Amino acid sequence: MPLLIAGVCLWAAIHLVPSLAPGLKSAWRGKLGEGGYKGSFTLIVLSALALIIVGWRSAQPTLIYLPPEALRTLALALMVLAFILLGASKRATRIGRIVRHPQLSGVLVWSVAHLLANGDSRSLVLFGGFAIWTVLEMILISRR
Repeated sequence: MPLLIAGVCLWAAIHLVPSLAPGLKSAWRGKLGEGGYKGSFTLIVLSALALIIVGWRSAQPTLIYLPPEALRTLALALMVLAFILLGASKRATRIGRIVRHPQLSGVLVWSVAHLLANGDSRSLVLFGGFAIWTVLEMILISRR
């Protein structure tokens, strides 16, 4: 479980840098240039994903709650909504005019759907962590 937690924290931390530490981002970009900044950012994100994958596979899940079957059906419907929001984030659509952060909203809906369908400890860490990150990110981006 420690690797999974580290991966989720690294993912959130690197994505929160532009909002929480714009000076760090500017210094990072100034030192490495635009390409170096994007390349190192990508490497850190890929490292976070690797930690998440290895952490997920190595963690022994403990059942925290048993979701009712109705929640699993709701989770499937929410997944459709999550994919629609994710798709709308890169196109000029009416959804983009209604939903302020369609990509982050899609990730949040995706996280909630998985929390409704899975009640084990590693699901709570992964999907709960992503849900917390998306809410924080939306708040911080809106404040900028």
